[in-house]
Parts: sequence; structure tokens; C-alpha cells
Amino acid sequence: MWRRFQHYLEPLTASLAIVLTLVVVALIEVAPDAHELAVLAPIVWLLQSFYVWRVRRARQRERRLLLGEVREMLRDQINNQLMVILANTELTGAPREELETMLTAARRISTTLERLSEDSLASWRASGASLPVDG
Repeated sequence: MWRRFQHYLEPLTASLAIVLTLVVVALIEVAPDAHELAVLAPIVWLLQSFYVWRVRRARQRERRLLLGEVREMLRDQINNQLMVILANTELTGAPREELETMLTAARRISTTLERLSEDSLASWRASGASLPVDG
């Protein structure tokens, strides 16, 4: 559901922050009593904080779902290609060492896919790695 509205969330969050800040400033000007302002300002701040928290949670959930879908797609593609390679290796009579090397590489890829997460992507980016760009 959030995916449809995702491009509206960031400007809406900024707009809400501005509106709520203006409300607090207006309350300072019109509030006859500092006690009323002391009660209203934290309420406005809590509403804004709750909204920002909900938006962040929705974005995190969307990213986790997307990573899961990408993981499944890649796993399917890799398994299909591995089956083709294994069948070709058996048909051509390739040495057993070559087959073991391919299986070890496939296990490493599988492990990497299982560990794929926002944190692992952030670590990968921080290490200075980048995707190859096709020219």
C-alpha cells in the first residue's frame, strides 16, 4: 500500500514539520497563558514524532520486502544457471576438481544471498565497493 504513496512521504513529512512548528509559534503568540503553551507544545511534538516514526517504519518494511524479492529472484536465476553449468560439465566430461570449484562458488553466492540485508549493503557501500557499470 505504501509503495503507491512513497514518493509523497518525504515532502509530506517536511511539510508536516513546518506546519507543526508554525502552530507552536502561533500558540506562543496567542496563548494567554504559558501553562497552555507548555501543554500544547509537547503534544504537537509527540504527534510529529509519531508521524515521522510511522513513515520510517513503513520505508524500512518496504525495503525489507524489496530485498526479500530481489534475494528470491537472484536465487532462482543462480540456481537455473548452475543447473545449466552442471549439466554442461557432466556432458563434456569436465574434471571433478572443476565441478567442485563451481559448487564451492555456488555455495558462497548462496551464503551471500542469505545474508543480504540493509546492514550488509551499507557495509558493502562503506567498503568502497561499487557495481560495475555497463558501457
